[in-house]
Amino acid sequence: ICVYLDTQIPCKTDDGYWVGPPRQCYVKRSDPQPPKEDGDPWDDPPQKVGAIYDCSKRFLAGNNSLDYQFYSAAPPDGGGVDVAGLIAQAITQIGVRGIEMGSTPPMIAGRVGIIGVPSWFWAKNPSAQTWGPASASVSAGGVTVTARATGKKIQWEISNGEVVECANPGTPWIPGSGAVESPTCGYPFTEDGNYGIQAVTFWDLQWAGAGMSGTIPLAVFSRGDLAMAEAQVIRVG
Repeated sequence: ICVYLDTQIPCKTDDGYWVGPPRQCYVKRSDPQPPKEDGDPWDDPPQKVGAIYDCSKRFLAGNNSLDYQFYSAAPPDGGGVDVAGLIAQAITQIGVRGIEMGSTPPMIAGRVGIIGVPSWFWAKNPSAQTWGPASASVSAGGVTVTARATGKKIQWEISNGEVVECANPGTPWIPGSGAVESPTCGYPFTEDGNYGIQAVTFWDLQWAGAGMSGTIPLAVFSRGDLAMAEAQVIRVG
């Protein structure tokens, strides 16, 4: 799109194509070209290459007095702005990424959980990049796009086919919490084995700019492995 004073305008008209700041006018090559010996606007200093271009602002209340000519060694770049590209840049600046997975037992080689003791799931040290909110603004060609990202839920996908949805980052287990269910996010394993765990964080990303706005759903992934085993009781006596 092309924008002038926060208003969307056509990128092409009969007066040429839109060139953004600092000229902010419709541009096309002058036809016919002024003779070079005229001295105006060629000779300040004398030009050897390039062309004279018409700069038209007649779209402003039909004011023809705002038209003028200028010299350029090469055709001026058009001022159209790729809004989708600006949104992508803003998302990159926000830096959304997957969570660091916390669980009982920990997803560490050699650590094993006990069947019958509920497992807890949580996001370790959730930050603006792993849960939000986070925002960024990107500008180009007179257009500014602002994006704001907020975590919506975390979906814990277990390799046995079970899925646990949690509307928050979860509650970290700390010593003294006991062998109880998590108050916010967890799962009771009933069979021993090794389980692959995938945490999918779903985001709402809202953007606005150039008089437009929208919402883009995002999903980022984290993966780990968790081991469970049955505790055996040996009776002596």
